[in-house]
Amino acid sequence: MAVAPRGVDPHRSATVMRVVHRASALERLGLIEDPAVVRAKLQTLSGVGVWTAAEITQCTHADPDGISVRDYHLADYVCWFFDGAPGSDERMEELLEPWRGHRQRVVRLLKASGHRKPSFGPRLAPADHRWH
Repeated sequence: MAVAPRGVDPHRSATVMRVVHRASALERLGLIEDPAVVRAKLQTLSGVGVWTAAEITQCTHADPDGISVRDYHLADYVCWFFDGAPGSDERMEELLEPWRGHRQRVVRLLKASGHRKPSFGPRLAPADHRWH
């Protein structure tokens, strides 16, 4: 797959162009108060999935329930907090189910708590480029 000079592959570029062409319809989504409805409508655009829709409504609608499923780190982060072990998106959703309607708020509180999941890899020593 070819990558454009700015690091955007053709699939993502096509998604951006579809979104641009639907700009006026997307602006009307801002008038809809229910973030769940907005998430569903966003996902009707080819290339916009659950993660992207949740990230958008978290910013545009202060979405209290839209969790970023398929986020690279989030499921492990939440599962480590509740279970003390790594987990999956499905397990994260099970753990957050008691707070349905406020799941994103719970995730934000977990992040604000200072909790960190364990790190298992070697620590990266910052490279010093001053003398090169």
